[in-house]
Amino acid sequence: MRSEQLGALLIGAVSLAGFTSCTSVYFASTDACVRDRGFACEVSADLTADAGPSVASVFLIGDAGEPDPLPPAAPVRDLILDSLHAEVQATRQAGIETRLVFLGDNIYPDGLRDATDQGECAGSLYCPEDQAQLDAQIRAIPDGVEAYFLAGNHDWGNTSGKDAYLRILNQGTYLGARGQELVPAAGCPGPVVRDLVVGNQSRLRMIFLDTQWLLLPEESRPGRDSEPSVTCTFSAEEEVYERLGRDLASADVPVLLLLHHPIRTYGDHGGSGSWRSRLLYRAGWSAQDVNSAPYARMITRLDRLLEEAGADATRRIVVAAGHEHALQVIYDAETTVHHLISGSGSKVSRLQTGPGSEFAAGFPGYMRLDIHEEGSITLVVRAACPSKDGEPLGTVLEHDGGITCTVGDFATAFAKALN
Repeated sequence: MRSEQLGALLIGAVSLAGFTSCTSVYFASTDACVRDRGFACEVSADLTADAGPSVASVFLIGDAGEPDPLPPAAPVRDLILDSLHAEVQATRQAGIETRLVFLGDNIYPDGLRDATDQGECAGSLYCPEDQAQLDAQIRAIPDGVEAYFLAGNHDWGNTSGKDAYLRILNQGTYLGARGQELVPAAGCPGPVVRDLVVGNQSRLRMIFLDTQWLLLPEESRPGRDSEPSVTCTFSAEEEVYERLGRDLASADVPVLLLLHHPIRTYGDHGGSGSWRSRLLYRAGWSAQDVNSAPYARMITRLDRLLEEAGADATRRIVVAAGHEHALQVIYDAETTVHHLISGSGSKVSRLQTGPGSEFAAGFPGYMRLDIHEEGSITLVVRAACPSKDGEPLGTVLEHDGGITCTVGDFATAFAKALN
């Protein structure tokens, strides 16, 4: 590992109300860290120490398909994947049932191109540059660990129609040939259920949904008339939501709903980007922003299902997504759902905080959910700020007084029992 090239994240704690600019790091509570000169502080202890041993862990990383996003630094994405690989491997070797989920945008910017694309892809079955981005993530999966790849909008080519379908079909085929799985299957919306079983006991219900399929215009969604054709278990939007409601309601263990597009966010796609992107956001121009008509409609439908399923006070639901290039933890008190955004697998962007924000950081990293013997779940956020020669790099926009980075490994930036 090349951990000497990473700076450990020191946590900044700021008391905020309403929507607040927070382009580096934010803690909703200052109890978890020791203040140092007002803004820079470290996690004072391992917040998971009292939870007891884990029987299963699920690692979450999103948007890991960008090569070397911070030149002239060492490839930050590769350093993140090195750290992830080591931690996933150590978890499995400790006898803990382990899963790894890539939350989409596995290849930037246009998915897995092939020989039909001109330029650097000519003469190759698949574009070598695109293959390299996916191969780097496949190498991060230790032997014996079950991993899943979700599709993001860039995996669909960041477009619609035939080109979008061919790009996602390429990725599904490529992953399958290497013993990995795109979930749901290429061109299909899901939902797909994978129960995490330890021994003979189900510990967690994982439900995968391709949200980019839901955001596509209906006439652009692949189907039996596509070339090549695709046959999905569910091919109509109403079927998708009806089955998702049943899968949520029938769970007698905690549920982890896995998406690419978040339902709650205060990042770029929630309107906190540059002035140019904020203007486009206000106009609802991009279907990738939460206030666009298709995205808002999807949120309304998913919220309704989550609220209905959460009416049973014994049912715990966690929603995990990528899309935003940051780490966020948001608690929705109305639906009693924790929303996790882990989309800084290769690059970072600005964000804000808002109602329900518990943690927000524009730093590279990933998340881990630990399931304990008695059924409780602990969230652990692992983060670092990229550095070169001890100096922080990347989008580190300062609070008053700044934020400190020092050379070292990934740090536990935040932890919480999701009970």
